[in-house]
Amino acid sequence: MTEFDLTSRMSPYLDRHLVFPLLEFLPGKDLYNEADMLKGKIELLSKTNMVDFAMDVFSSLYPDKEVPKELKDKRAAVVSELKSLQSAVVPITMILEDQNVTEQIQNSRDGRQLFETLQKDHKFKPEYLDVLYDFAKFQY
Repeated sequence: MTEFDLTSRMSPYLDRHLVFPLLEFLPGKDLYNEADMLKGKIELLSKTNMVDFAMDVFSSLYPDKEVPKELKDKRAAVVSELKSLQSAVVPITMILEDQNVTEQIQNSRDGRQLFETLQKDHKFKPEYLDVLYDFAKFQY
């Protein structure tokens, strides 16, 4: 049956976050060795910020071994970065959660005019867009 499975051929062209659900689906099909699947998950997760999940997969693959120090260090770095991004986003969310701003966003047809209004009336800074982008990318 593995000759009909296209996961190995498609996965190099997909985002890591799209490959992960495929790897979650495959063990139920009994196409591959479970240990190999877990090793593949660890390899995939090691390139993401999903460190807690990588630690769980490592523990299920190697129940008698302690989680590697690299994963623990990476987890600390990820949590630190998350906290700093969350604190950077607080002033932006306060602006965007304002009822008047929400109504302006919903009723606006012109993005450029909306941005100018946000800058003028609500002290929205252009660099806030970069902060929001970084936070969204990190959350993804």
